[in-house]
Amino acid sequence: MRKTGVVKVWKDGWGFIHQDGFNDPDIFVHHSEIKTNPRELRKGQPVSFVIKQTPKGIQAAEVRPLDAADATETNWPEYIGVRKFPKSKVEEED
Repeated sequence: MRKTGVVKVWKDGWGFIHQDGFNDPDIFVHHSEIKTNPRELRKGQPVSFVIKQTPKGIQAAEVRPLDAADATETNWPEYIGVRKFPKSKVEEED
């Protein structure tokens, strides 16, 4: 089953994806699992992926970056590329 998320960290060919589910953990991703060229992601980029079990644990596989058209067909809101989190105490004071 394909899942969606947003790239939380990306550097030197590896990173982590923040899954859309409320309690789902961040998941490791390696550049070899990206199915587009170039095999690069950027922080904040929406992606779709499947989860696979490896000897070192779970990781994202068959990773595909989502563009605005793809993302509107999933549960992504209209502010594609910007991840909204619950307000922090600092934001509430503004």
